[in-house]
Amino acid sequence: MMATTHWVDGVGAFTGFMTAAGVVVSAWWAYRKFLRDKPDYTRANLAVHAEVLTHGRKDLLRAAVKVTAVGTARLELVKAEGEQPVVMVYRFTEAMLDAPPVEWTHVHKAREVLRGETMVEAGETLEETVLVGLGDRLPGTLAYRVEFSITVDDPVAKDDFRWQATDFVPVAIGTAAGQNGGEEAKP
Repeated sequence: MMATTHWVDGVGAFTGFMTAAGVVVSAWWAYRKFLRDKPDYTRANLAVHAEVLTHGRKDLLRAAVKVTAVGTARLELVKAEGEQPVVMVYRFTEAMLDAPPVEWTHVHKAREVLRGETMVEAGETLEETVLVGLGDRLPGTLAYRVEFSITVDDPVAKDDFRWQATDFVPVAIGTAAGQNGGEEAKP
């Protein structure tokens, strides 16, 4: 009877040791997998603030853009044709008021930004202010939609990602139909 008790005690001790070792190995694996070796996915915060300056009937857009690399990964800006960091300006017209939802496909003006930059280091912010000549204000223009967008190469996902920020700048404000005599309000 004595030999059986030692054998059972030995198996119990071995089982306890293996359970403790399994917990330690699992904790180490979880630490490596989720904390230490986590992938550095690129994340960005973009902002654009725009205003229109008017001289006569000519509009000049001032756009201040900002991009911040959030997290631990840097942003590698893609500079391929058609994917450069850009400010695009679209017109919002009276005709669009009663139309179905607008798909912004007709670019009124575009201007590349951040031309000399290739990357944004983690935690850093790049800013630039540009002027975009919009020319004579076309009749019926109520506002401009200003879009700032960048494309970033993400080495972890092995794909490009595009981010954008948008601002709207009103240029003609009336109260109710016909109350302003058909004239555009001066900004």
